[in-house]
Amino acid sequence: MRTNLNLGACLSAAWLIAACGGDGGTGGNANRVLAKTATASGDGQTAAVATTLPLDLRVVLTEDGSPKPNATINWSAVNGSVSPATSVTDGSGIATTTWTLGTIAGTQNARAQYVGAAGSPQIFSATSVPGAPAALTLAGGDLQYAILNAPFAAPLQVKVSDAFGNGTAAVTVNWAVTAGSATAGAPAATSNSQGISSMPVTAGGTPGAVTVEATSAAVPADKVTFALNVVTAIRDVTLGDIFFKSSTNNTQNPAIDTVQAGQVVRWTNTGGGHTVQSQGSPSFPNSGSLSTVGATYTFVFNTPGTYQYNCAIHGNAMTGRIVVQ
Repeated sequence: MRTNLNLGACLSAAWLIAACGGDGGTGGNANRVLAKTATASGDGQTAAVATTLPLDLRVVLTEDGSPKPNATINWSAVNGSVSPATSVTDGSGIATTTWTLGTIAGTQNARAQYVGAAGSPQIFSATSVPGAPAALTLAGGDLQYAILNAPFAAPLQVKVSDAFGNGTAAVTVNWAVTAGSATAGAPAATSNSQGISSMPVTAGGTPGAVTVEATSAAVPADKVTFALNVVTAIRDVTLGDIFFKSSTNNTQNPAIDTVQAGQVVRWTNTGGGHTVQSQGSPSFPNSGSLSTVGATYTFVFNTPGTYQYNCAIHGNAMTGRIVVQ
């Protein structure tokens, strides 16, 4: 008898909850359906990063084909934030929230959920685009060397970005050689879809340092300066298992190269882990690790003298000498 009374009480409580619609979305009523509203659902909008979408997100909950009022819908944003995080359906079964986009440009998502309803969760998407240009930064091509009248190997590049680092397209960047002998490919170049503005530069007929500046009226507070060098020749030295070898005269351990002031020496690793380490006086900056095949180190020797070097890993088992005239 006690068992029957308890069962009857439980059934009565369940009926009361269902009748009042107060399960807060945790029930399993298969007759309930969650969907985006037929019009003005707020799906598929486009706006700048970190801004609130102009249209609210809207869903409708039905039960047995009729609007379901007083049901709690849970909202969440995969990107950005929603407010409120929960909202109650009105007499038409509709619940809404606002969505503020995150800071990364691209496709973003938010969701509406009512557990146990068919169609839940409903996924909303939006396209976030970069905000206004806020920064101009170096993106590539600095500290290069080129032989007289030859193009520099890589174009100079800067990035135009918004306050969150997203690349900003179609922004005009002005390029100018402000010192030294070189020519920029054009006076200006617009940024691409990643916010990158590129400029090829060709060395002139006079060796020495070259300065190139990139500026943009869209970001007047920023200026990017590139330091390049025009050289009369490049001398190559290879690094092998345990040797330095001059590519000019095949001398090895020591590799001996005689260059004119203003020429550049380029060391290229062909195998093993090595460094180029200056020894004694006069000196030049050490290379740091050249641990991968094809890794290079270059230096312009502008001051006459005899420069000795070895490998920090192999010591005097690998040596070389640069004579600058």
